[in-house]
Amino acid sequence: MITLEELDRHFNNSIKSMDFNKTEEIKQKIIEGLLFIIENYNDLAPEAKEKADKIIERMDKTVCESVDVSKIPESKEGRKFKRTHAILQGKHYKIEQFINALESSAQLKDENNKEFERIFKERLQNVIDFLFDVSQKLESGEEIYGQMGLIYMCIDELLAAFHLLRHKYINQAYSHIRTVFELLDKIELFRIKPEWFEVWMGDDEKKIRRELSPASVRKKLGKDRYDPIYGLFSTLGPHSSFKALQVKTAKIVESSNEGKSKIGIWYGGSPFEHNIVFLNVFASHAIFMVFLQVLKCFEKFLNGDEIEEIKEILRQSYEEFKSYIKKYFLVWAKNNKLDTTEFENHIDKHSWDTINHREVKEHNT
Repeated sequence: MITLEELDRHFNNSIKSMDFNKTEEIKQKIIEGLLFIIENYNDLAPEAKEKADKIIERMDKTVCESVDVSKIPESKEGRKFKRTHAILQGKHYKIEQFINALESSAQLKDENNKEFERIFKERLQNVIDFLFDVSQKLESGEEIYGQMGLIYMCIDELLAAFHLLRHKYINQAYSHIRTVFELLDKIELFRIKPEWFEVWMGDDEKKIRRELSPASVRKKLGKDRYDPIYGLFSTLGPHSSFKALQVKTAKIVESSNEGKSKIGIWYGGSPFEHNIVFLNVFASHAIFMVFLQVLKCFEKFLNGDEIEEIKEILRQSYEEFKSYIKKYFLVWAKNNKLDTTEFENHIDKHSWDTINHREVKEHNT
């Protein structure tokens, strides 16, 4: 058993023999010390193992890169060294890196994401501003409590989606946006058919699952049971589908490997532009729909001036959304040789006036 004192003595003797004017010799002595630890790790006393772990954790990158890992003997400590070697080369990670990244602000470099962030912050602020205004005038009642509570849940889901989107957690962002649209359908149903709100508040769990599943709610609203957009969010988000895996997977061709390709699977976020472009559009649309639902639910508590202000913001939001799609989404699609003709025609033939007219008609009905 190699004690802590013997380990210290080994390194001290190695240090004494160094010529500190010769960089390569210093580096070689350090490498020899690391190899000594790896080869003798199982024979180290507990205190010596603790110090050996700290030495490996503090390895300098340049020193580490000088080691030929293929010559490291197979052992527990050898594996630990190889992991540290890979971390210093950016081929392996410490979980703290991902936790710290999620706790820090993402650095947005391109105009697409900067514009999306501006839209998201401004329009979600509009939503909570008017919810605040409404909350000062609300009457008591379970129906109001339910509608307001579900809209507040939408806000939390949007904030979570935004945070995950900024850090490129694509599957998880899809899950939260899906929940927003699920909540919006429930809000709509409870607004026009409050008897289902009573069911939702009840204790009959089987009936709640049967009658108020996302598909059942859509049917009660006169929509198709299957919503392809909701289905897309489900497939790419919470459902463990092959397509969800593809979101975080890419083929990697290594020039040094005779053109052979490998499959790269990302964790800690997936850095693919097409995912971000789509999610930016969906998240922007989700905020617009939440704001529209605020007007539908609480119009009776607002005066004429407040209603006109909301409608003006909705108009601005709609035109802003169209502009964003044209400037970023369609440009990206064309650059990737996608046929956008049908989509462009659909966007061009709709204006806020036509959308607003249809919404008012449905609202009055």
